[in-house]
Amino acid sequence: MVKFYKIPGNWRVAFSSKILCLEIGMKAGFFIRLKLLAIAVTAFALVGCAEDVAVKPSSSTLDSGLLLNMPFNGNFQDEGPLALTSSSTSTPTLTADRHGNMFSAYDFTGASSNFIEVAHVPELSPPVYSQSVWFAINNIGVTRQDFLIGKGVSYEIHTSGATTDDIRVISAGFPDAYLDSATGTITAGWHHVVATYDGVTIQIYYDGALLIEQSGYASIVDNTLNTTNLFLGIRAGGGGLPLDGQLDDVRMYNRVLSAAEVAALYNM
Repeated sequence: MVKFYKIPGNWRVAFSSKILCLEIGMKAGFFIRLKLLAIAVTAFALVGCAEDVAVKPSSSTLDSGLLLNMPFNGNFQDEGPLALTSSSTSTPTLTADRHGNMFSAYDFTGASSNFIEVAHVPELSPPVYSQSVWFAINNIGVTRQDFLIGKGVSYEIHTSGATTDDIRVISAGFPDAYLDSATGTITAGWHHVVATYDGVTIQIYYDGALLIEQSGYASIVDNTLNTTNLFLGIRAGGGGLPLDGQLDDVRMYNRVLSAAEVAALYNM
């Protein structure tokens, strides 16, 4: 089995000896994996990928409502439809992602200057939304706040600092609209978190499965008035609580993802 590397667009590529494998994202929502076997310098024979043949969810099935897509393909550019402007005063370091692919995730040092900032546009303040983030926390067992993502005091995912290794989602203002997972939720290594908010209910998915949900948050804060930039790895506005850990594959939607869509993101 060869290892695949992300490249811009709906392609992934892997190299093994004289084998070149390509995965092509199809409109039907699947990857077709092809193997090109070099038989001459100028000629290739096209054959099936044999045991490497796979049917996987394509990112094309998850494009509906996509606002932000930062796969960290060697940079922190937004590859979503809005092509949002991102910047950093002290750029985190590129590192290996959860698959072991080099230069495909970012390592944040826990320094207050070590973050990524995405410029605000009105589309980035939807009343209903989903956020998807792959992350790893370095300080497991320590009671502290590590910010993954946030925009003002809304659209936030971080550890609460009230206990150890939990996940806090603040959907529309604190303390009015937030939800905490249980102590000890987060363990060492890479994990996937998805937060959804439909204007009433907050859901937290962890590693592809619904972890906790709670309702009763209707009409508390109007998120559409939020004009703050989006921050990764620190509290919005550079307000401290920096991440000591890693981030990858950050996405944001203007709709609530289904359980099946969350599972598809987890398995990508």
